[in-house]
Amino acid sequence: MSMNTSKIEKTGIAIFESLLTNSEYLDSGINKDDRGPSWDGHLILYSKPNTNKKESITGKIPIQIKSTMRKAVVNESINIDRSDLNNYLNDGGIIFLRPIFENDKVYKIFYCLLLPINIQRYLKDVSPTKKKIKISLEEAENAKKIEFICKFFLDNHSEQKNLSNYIDINSIDPKEEIQIIAKTILKKDFRSSLYSPNTFFYAKLINGITVPIKNEFSSFTFSEVGEVLLDDEVYFKSYSVEFSNSTSNILKINNSLTITITENDVDVNFNSPPDLLFPEALDSLKFLKALSEAKKIKFGNSKITFNGILNFGIFQELMDLYDDTRDLLENLGINYDKVKIKELSDNIKTIYAMIFNMKNSDSLFFDSVHAAIFTKYTLLNSTFLFLFLRNQDGSYRSYNFMDRVIGFKDFVIPVNNQPVPCSRFLSIKDVELLSAINGHSDFVFEDLKTYFTFELIPEYQRFMLNLLIPTKKSTKNITIISHCHNAKLRKGKVKTFGKA
Repeated sequence: MSMNTSKIEKTGIAIFESLLTNSEYLDSGINKDDRGPSWDGHLILYSKPNTNKKESITGKIPIQIKSTMRKAVVNESINIDRSDLNNYLNDGGIIFLRPIFENDKVYKIFYCLLLPINIQRYLKDVSPTKKKIKISLEEAENAKKIEFICKFFLDNHSEQKNLSNYIDINSIDPKEEIQIIAKTILKKDFRSSLYSPNTFFYAKLINGITVPIKNEFSSFTFSEVGEVLLDDEVYFKSYSVEFSNSTSNILKINNSLTITITENDVDVNFNSPPDLLFPEALDSLKFLKALSEAKKIKFGNSKITFNGILNFGIFQELMDLYDDTRDLLENLGINYDKVKIKELSDNIKTIYAMIFNMKNSDSLFFDSVHAAIFTKYTLLNSTFLFLFLRNQDGSYRSYNFMDRVIGFKDFVIPVNNQPVPCSRFLSIKDVELLSAINGHSDFVFEDLKTYFTFELIPEYQRFMLNLLIPTKKSTKNITIISHCHNAKLRKGKVKTFGKA
């Protein structure tokens, strides 16, 4: 039997009101002939059974009824106009009812509880241009369930109606003591109910005022002062926990490291933002390396054992780069306590070339063969001049001309066929060496200045001349040597100080 829209609506209302006759606490105020644009009427909840005295009224609940004639399905939902949702939001909410019937004997009543907090979430989760929003429905099996829904609505309506009174849980000072209250309509296990759209959270502040929390539970962050341990060894003194879903927690240790912990596995996210300090990144990667070998992590009162890290392999190259960079900075005598990731990222090619020099300092090979090669590097506002001196086998040994990098003790200058050692900082002080530069033309110094923007102190100039001046004076030879950079080093793959 087919029905027109008007008759379907009237039949649905009649079915719903028939269900209400089984309630001792509810009465309906549905105007069947003159319904409003967004509301169809209201329900009245009484505090005492079987009475309609006004002094016993607990509250009035606005409702809208949208009926349909068909067979109900397992996961019912309905598309609600955005304009209706905005009206409900401004009015403090509504209970949306959906009678679905095949006939007046075969039917089910479904509902969705629309309070300001979850209305805002529904509106936020879809495009602003979308006119209808799909919302899941739950079944109201009997009159007792309708009573419970109405009580729950009134219990939350008054606290949520003032939209300007909401707070962001993550904006509260972690040192402030607050009590978090959860109210849920679901009768399932507590942890699962925390993620339901029909669960609402309130913060009872230190002044005794209770205000709604606008966040969903999945965005809650709880900061704790406590230790993070791996196999009973302490790595960090504080952390925060984000509850992402019903089966996993996100442990946030610092600005670069988050760990998603499930029942059996650990999924790691390492991110190095530009303003992150290099030592903090090193600590995070040190922890990850230990985590890859550990089987147990403990933070606060939580202790979790696991099978392994899901994505550990992607960190290995990054760890190698950070470790090599730390060794390089230490060898160069650079204090990196305040160095930020951006400063290193901006110099990644230089760092990679210098690391290659450092790790292969005893035996380097080049495409061009010369008696001596030099390359200038600028890193973290310091300038370093690397010399590459030829070994007997045709390879080259790398030295840092400006300071104490590996091999400085080997620096000697031949004078009258006798080796004269250089000082720790390669300053040539022996007066006998002055004769080594007598007779050399000024164009030699000018040629050096063409390729170096900094001024070499006289002692450095003398040492450079002894290395670079060939037997026959020739500006051509000097220029060729000056142009000879370590081309082989630039062929390496450049890694980045990025995220993994």
